[in-house]
Amino acid sequence: MSKSYAVAEEGRYKLLKQILPKSVVRILLSVRAYAQLVINYVYDFSRYHRASCMGEAAGNVEQYDALITMNYHRLEKGLSLREPKPFFGKQVVEYLLRTIEHHQREYGSRESTITALNTISFYIQWHEKQDLHSDYISNLKTDLANIISRLNNPSPHIAKGGVNARVFRDHANDEEINFFFNERHSVRHYSAEPVSTDIINRAVYLATFTPSVCNRQSWRVKAFTERSKIDHALKFQNGNRGFGHTATVLFVVSAKLTTFVSPSERNQGWIDGGMFAMSLINALHALGIGSCPLNWSTDAKRDKSFRQAFGIPDDEVIIMFIAGGHYEENYSVCDSARISVDNLLTIN
Repeated sequence: MSKSYAVAEEGRYKLLKQILPKSVVRILLSVRAYAQLVINYVYDFSRYHRASCMGEAAGNVEQYDALITMNYHRLEKGLSLREPKPFFGKQVVEYLLRTIEHHQREYGSRESTITALNTISFYIQWHEKQDLHSDYISNLKTDLANIISRLNNPSPHIAKGGVNARVFRDHANDEEINFFFNERHSVRHYSAEPVSTDIINRAVYLATFTPSVCNRQSWRVKAFTERSKIDHALKFQNGNRGFGHTATVLFVVSAKLTTFVSPSERNQGWIDGGMFAMSLINALHALGIGSCPLNWSTDAKRDKSFRQAFGIPDDEVIIMFIAGGHYEENYSVCDSARISVDNLLTIN
């Protein structure tokens, strides 16, 4: 809520109290609040309905990418188990082969289709290594070879898909772990040193290792480094007064709703996008950049205005802003109490 809007609201509230009984004023305010809630829910519902598959066939390249990614990841998950079940996921493999064929005809080779083909190849190799030979595997090899032979503009550099073996090793001692997490705070004043493009790219790259539903990676990021653009964007957000003008980088984290396929995933953009935002904040901290998450708890009107001003696509939902900059040598942070583990954790 902007300062001018809050002042206007306060004025209207005082006027109502002067001409109406308090009980009536409370009812009117309650009705107004419920109406605003419904309007904003409808606004969110409409965007999700327009962008996601919602149980229907994919209608654009991003929806096809999402469906292919979701399904090849089902094979990856099965292959990553301690004891994969032989010949699991036959329906998934058949679906992928059909969908990849269509995807290839419509959009050519893309990362999702190449990775899916690599995953199916790994699936075949796993069965052969287990001496699980069958007509199914033989036919699958033939089908896979036929599809690969018809690839448009194949991308051999994409080597992902399947699983890889790892050996566990400790990455840091207790002191280092505690220091990293205890030192990360929301920082509200920064040095004037610009944040380089290299640091921005590296922080976003590190954040891409955030887990997401079926590995669909719905997150998107806009980074602003120009003073005029940062200041303009921050005018739409109400939690940066007194320090926003010192930020030398501003991230706008959003989630692509075209990556979701059912009504049950209606909130997944905020979940995956929020996890990504936290990873980005930690990555910035690790690279020596202080930051402060800024909420985007706003109404439909302001959301529309910001989208228009900065070209945020209709099929993305805005998660939050993150203001940042290099640490000053000396700075202050809030010394807020943390909820004790005893009060938030239940172990059964």
